[in-house]
Formats: sequence, C-alpha cells, structure tokens
Amino acid sequence: MPHPREVAAAGLALLTGACTAEGLGWLDGYGTGGRLWYGVAGALLILGIVAWEQSGTLAVPPWMGRLGAASYSIYLFQFLFFDVAWVAWQFAGLPAGVIAWLVLSCAAIGGGMVVATHVEQPLLRRLRA
Repeated sequence: MPHPREVAAAGLALLTGACTAEGLGWLDGYGTGGRLWYGVAGALLILGIVAWEQSGTLAVPPWMGRLGAASYSIYLFQFLFFDVAWVAWQFAGLPAGVIAWLVLSCAAIGGGMVVATHVEQPLLRRLRA
C-alpha cells in the first residue's frame, strides 16, 4: 500500500465523523447507514495501521503487543471484571460518572490481562508442547 498513514488517518477521520454524527442524533449507529459508516471507517483504520506497521515506519510499543495477545481473554472476561468492580464501587459508596467508567474499564482490561497471563497463555503453551 503506497500511503498507509493517510489510509489510517482517513479511517480515523471517518470514525470520528460517524461518532460525532451518532452523538448528534444524525446517524443511527445500529442502522444500515451506521453500520456502513462504522464498517468502512474501521476497515480503513485497521488496513492503514497494519500496512503502516508492515512498512517498518510504525513502531508498536511492547504494551500494545501484550494487550493484543490478551485480547481474547479481555473479550471473554470483560463483563465479569467490570461487574465485580461495579459492585465494589457501589459498596464503597462512590458516585457513578466518567471516573467510575474509567476505573471499571481498567478493571475489565486488567482482569482480562491477568486471565490471559496466568490461564490462557500457559494452557496454550501446554497444548502446543
């Protein structure tokens, strides 16, 4: 691909536009139009980033590699860890809001990474051996 950064930027711009349009009520994110906008934006963004990395001009930080390696466990266990953190948050009497959402999201991602590190990856190593 000759211009992967520009393709990724176009995908990001379309994604930003779709999110803004949905937030303003101009786009139904669950409708056909929303799926088209989000789908094209996501495809361009991923295609551009992958081609950009393969060109050797984009260095992916090691933490992103670890996050990617844990993505399946994060996907599977996100709701469990989010819910446990939410119950603890409410038990502590803390208010809902943006800070709560950030803390709960970190709990979901962190919990998924712990499962990946201590369960998923050791099991995969044993199965491959």
